[in-house]
Amino acid sequence: MDRLTLQDWGIDPATFNADDAWDLSDVARSGLIPGREAGKRICLQTVQRYANRKKGCRPLGPAGPRLVLPAILQGHKHKTMKAWVELFRKKALEVEAAGSDASPRPRTEQQAKAGHKRAMANLAKEGFAAATKG
Repeated sequence: MDRLTLQDWGIDPATFNADDAWDLSDVARSGLIPGREAGKRICLQTVQRYANRKKGCRPLGPAGPRLVLPAILQGHKHKTMKAWVELFRKKALEVEAAGSDASPRPRTEQQAKAGHKRAMANLAKEGFAAATKG
């Protein structure tokens, strides 16, 4: 999902209408994508990150899929359509709902050993004698 195109979203680029197009600032003001806190609007920088193909939105955290807000670069600004924003929000909610039952991925043996080593080093740095053994 790292390189989504409009067709991947099921969007026909011919439906883009420059007269009805929204800047990303319009998306932030619209309230179609809620902010982190209830009743708060999303900030423009977050909407810009969602439209960035390299960053996007990860509703399930770093291990989850990456969703990118469908947008077209027109001049030097990203433009989108209200229907595209609604589709993005719907897809994000679907991913959140589907992943809410998923358990986190277990760490590999190498990750577990590295985590243990870091924890022991932190304990030793704090002066815990037991951390120097083992």
